[in-house]
Amino acid sequence: MQGARARLALRTVGGHVADLLWPRTCPGCGERGAWVCAYCRLDLPLAHEPWCARCGARPCSCHAIPSVLALARSVGPHEGWLASAIHALKYEGESARAGHLGQAMAPLLHDVMADEPGSLIVPVPLHRRRERERGYNQSSLLARAAAGPWSASLCPSALRRDRRTAQQVGLSGAERVRNVDGAFAADVDQVMGRPVVLIDDVLTTGSTVAACAVVLLDAGAAAVAVVTVTRADWTARTWA
Repeated sequence: MQGARARLALRTVGGHVADLLWPRTCPGCGERGAWVCAYCRLDLPLAHEPWCARCGARPCSCHAIPSVLALARSVGPHEGWLASAIHALKYEGESARAGHLGQAMAPLLHDVMADEPGSLIVPVPLHRRRERERGYNQSSLLARAAAGPWSASLCPSALRRDRRTAQQVGLSGAERVRNVDGAFAADVDQVMGRPVVLIDDVLTTGSTVAACAVVLLDAGAAAVAVVTVTRADWTARTWA
């Protein structure tokens, strides 16, 4: 009991310190006091059912999802406060935003896990050098925040990035595929016979998660799904 109280106290203190270092500020308008203000939230409609059972879009856009993925889900379009929040998380050191964004992903992840309770939750890895430079892997932070009751299924070591790649931003679709080709490796002992749910921040062309899915399937994974915060081919009108 004392140990549990000590851990709770540490988490509480840690939360206060994080709020001091990274005060909650809406990435859409800069208003302080919340990770997203009510106005910016209303300005960007998020994904909601009904949607395609496989690609998670409306109308169905399965043609835009790599064929190696069994299922894809995203919180919303890569626009507005969501896009700004991801930029702050990845490039401005605002790691505390992962908690809020991960909570937005949680219902999607939990639905996938409920259908396949034996699935592994695997964040898309960064190369170790880039992770050292950034100080964290944003996908790992998102996965931890989204997992909730499925935290025992988190398995970041199931997939690694052996080759450092260029940033995907600004590359064409073909360049993105070449950039990540052969960059990943999977742990056969961990993934053999298990469904895998990849966690990432943005689904753009799908080249990165497709490269991950290929090596996971080659290592014996039963199927590969992906849950991301945003999807680049969606707009605010997609879910209006």
